[in-house]
Amino acid sequence: DTPADAWVVGKGADSFFTPSLVFNTTLVNLQQTPGVRKVSTLLGRPMKICSGDQGGDSYIIGYNLTGIGGPVHIKEGRGDPAVGEIVIDDVLARTSGLGVGDTLQAGLRTLKIVGIANRCNLGLAQRAGVNIEEARILLGTVGFVNFALIQASPGASNSTCSGQSIAI
Repeated sequence: DTPADAWVVGKGADSFFTPSLVFNTTLVNLQQTPGVRKVSTLLGRPMKICSGDQGGDSYIIGYNLTGIGGPVHIKEGRGDPAVGEIVIDDVLARTSGLGVGDTLQAGLRTLKIVGIANRCNLGLAQRAGVNIEEARILLGTVGFVNFALIQASPGASNSTCSGQSIAI
């Protein structure tokens, strides 16, 4: 459901679950490429999350609030978390009894749940979303992201990249 014309992944990555590093210099070059309207970024990794004595596996993804790549289908609350906030998958909410307004622990951070999203379940782990700045705090990273999502400019030929993963 993500309206990207192309996914940019680090060299050697072939899926969402393969380690991928896309450096900031590459992002700047992509944004300046003719025919590229917007570059949105994703930064995430699997993390244990818990609330009280309950915990589980989650794939936490940081995304640009003004871009694409965040939760598409919000069931309850909102999908634009600030630093210190998180959107969780509805399966995680149901199985853990968590809801909007509750808090959970991810790494050393306490995050307030501001949204519940549908269709984010990854099977073995539930996906959760934070803004890109919270992801940098959680992961302790600067200078790179895991993936970039490209949207082509109107009228640009995207036949060469439509639905493609571009390894850089």
